[in-house]
Amino acid sequence: MFSATTLKDKMRLIEELRNILLTANQFARSLNDLLLITGNEAFQMALMYYNSVRDLARRGVPGAEATFRTLQPFFRRPRRTADEPTEEETLRDAKVLLHGTKDGEIIVKNEKPHLEGGKHVVVDEAHKAKAAWKETEEEEINE
Repeated sequence: MFSATTLKDKMRLIEELRNILLTANQFARSLNDLLLITGNEAFQMALMYYNSVRDLARRGVPGAEATFRTLQPFFRRPRRTADEPTEEETLRDAKVLLHGTKDGEIIVKNEKPHLEGGKHVVVDEAHKAKAAWKETEEEEINE
């Protein structure tokens, strides 16, 4: 039905193609690593340049302000778009409210007893003049 030599030839070709694929995958991983390392080095250099220009602009060096304004959109940290505050922001807001340096209120409600688990609701109206609900659920303890 089939030739043993043809089967051996096909098996040898499969082994050779597999070895080529393994080598190509290793090359692709090495190339990707090199790309990441080079990109990181370029970003670090650009960041050093940006920080230098920012410092010069703050000192009032002529021409530095225009360059700083041109570069600023590329180096500005992205703003968080979530509506509800993080736990860190809520704690920070609670501290400033306790010290009396900010207006607002933070309400923390525990809707179930602690022994049964719980659902906590936090209303933080001190964070950027917005109110938000933040809920967490904990597992119930079965006795």
